[in-house]
Amino acid sequence: MKNKRQKGNKVKTAFIVTTAILALIPMLPVMASTQTTNDININEIMYNPSTEQGSDAKMEWLELYNNDTVPINISGWTIDDNPISDKVMQPGDYVVLARNKTAFEAYYEALPCSVIDVTFVLTNPGDTVVLCNSTGAEIDNVTYINNWGANGNNNTLELNATGGWEESLVDGGTPYQQNSVLATPPLVINASANPPVIAVNTGITELRVDAAGIDSPIDVVTIDLSPIGGNATTTMFNIGNYTKDNISWTVYNYTTNASVVGTFNLTVNATDINGNYNDTVRVMLEVKKAVTQFSRIQPGTTYIMNITNDVNPENVGKNATIDLFSETAEIDNETYFVVNITKPGRGTKMYIGVDVVNEDVIMKRVVRERDFDWSFDPVMFDFPLWVGKTWTATTNVTGWLDAGLWFPIDTTAVVSGEVTNEVNLTGPYGTIHCLVVEVNVNLQNPSVSFLTRYWIGYDETDKKLIIPKYQSYYTGTLTEDFELIKIVAP
Repeated sequence: MKNKRQKGNKVKTAFIVTTAILALIPMLPVMASTQTTNDININEIMYNPSTEQGSDAKMEWLELYNNDTVPINISGWTIDDNPISDKVMQPGDYVVLARNKTAFEAYYEALPCSVIDVTFVLTNPGDTVVLCNSTGAEIDNVTYINNWGANGNNNTLELNATGGWEESLVDGGTPYQQNSVLATPPLVINASANPPVIAVNTGITELRVDAAGIDSPIDVVTIDLSPIGGNATTTMFNIGNYTKDNISWTVYNYTTNASVVGTFNLTVNATDINGNYNDTVRVMLEVKKAVTQFSRIQPGTTYIMNITNDVNPENVGKNATIDLFSETAEIDNETYFVVNITKPGRGTKMYIGVDVVNEDVIMKRVVRERDFDWSFDPVMFDFPLWVGKTWTATTNVTGWLDAGLWFPIDTTAVVSGEVTNEVNLTGPYGTIHCLVVEVNVNLQNPSVSFLTRYWIGYDETDKKLIIPKYQSYYTGTLTEDFELIKIVAP
C-alpha cells in the first residue's frame, strides 16, 4: 500500500508539473515581448509646428525608435489610447506617427521610414504622451512643457543621450535621422582676421576659419557680418584642405571692409550636410576711424626734407635728408637697418630692426652727433596704429651722454609710444591723411629724454608708408622739425 501511495503521489506530482509547464508555454512569447519592448522609445515630438509649416492638425507628429536588437511588432499598440496600424520595427528603425500623413509627406517629402496616420492631439502648453503595447502595458511616456523649447519655431523636442529632452538643432527636426542633439557638431578652429584692426570703410581684412565635419561632411560655412554693415549669413569660400591628427580640415575665408566703428565678435556658423552646426566660434575685428598698417620700407628710399625749425637757427630753410635702410650694421651678431638723418653741421643715426612676424619696428641704437650715443631694445612702433593706441616697455640703456663732457651711462629707461592725433597734411604729394605718433625714451639716471614725433600716412594703393613730417625733442626742447619736399626712390 505504501508503494502504491508513493507511485500515485509521483504521478500526481508529474501531472501538476506538466500542467504548469503547458500553462506557461502560451505566456513565453508575451514575456519575451515584454522584455524587449522597453527599448521602443518616443524619440521626437513636434507638438507646435510653426505657422510656415502648417496647422497643428496637419503637422503634429511623433517619432518612435527601436533601440532593441530584435524586431518588435507594434501592431495594436496605442499612443494616448489611439491605435497604431500594423508595423514591425526592425532594430534601429524609425516610425513617424503623424496626425496627417499626407500633409507630413508633402512637407518632408519622401522618407525611408514608415509614416502612419494616428489620431492624437498634442497640446501646445504641455502634455503627457503615453505609448502602450497591445496588452495595454505602458512602454514609454513623456510629459513635456512648452518652456523646453520647440514652441512654434519650426523645431522639435528631441530625446538626448541622458534621457532628457532638448530643442532640435535643426529646423524641422530630424525625422528618420539621428537626433541632432546627439550628433557631434562640426569643429571650427583658427578663427582670425588679418589684419585684426582696419579703418572704417577703406580698410580690408581677410576673415578665416578652419572647419571639419565629424558625423558628416561640411555643407556650408557662413559668417554674420551684420554688425559691421554686411549680410547676416555671408557664405565663406573654400580655399583649401589639409589633414591633421586624422581629421580632414577645410580652410574658409571671406574678404570684407566695415562700415561701422567698434570692436566686433563676428559669429561663424559651420553646418554639415545633416544640418548639425557649430555657431560658438567668433572672429574678433576692431574697426577704427583711421588705421596705419604695418608695411615694409623699400631699402634705399631717401626723403628730402625742408628744415622748418632747428636747434641751430641758421639751418632753417635748408634741406635735410633721411636715408631709409640704405645700409646695414651688425650689433651683437644681429643685422640692423640704418636710418641716416643728415643736416648741416650735425646728423643722427638710428639702428632699426624689423620684426615682420609681430609687426614691430625695434630701435637698437640711436646716435646723435655731439649729444648722445644710446643702445637699447625698445619697441619703436607697434603696428597697426590708430588714434588712442599706446604701448610701453622698460629697457636698459648703455652708452655715452654729452653734458659738456662725454660720460658713460648705464641706466633704466621707460620707452612709451602713443598715437595722439590724426590730421590731413597737404604737400607736394597732395593731401595725406596722417596719424601722429610719438615715441619717447625717458632715462632714469640721468633724467633726460629723447622724443620723436612722426606724421605717418599710408598709401592704400601702393601699400606703403609715407612720412611727410618729422620732429625730434631733446629733454623737452624742439631740436628738429622737418617737412617733406621729395621722395627719391632707390
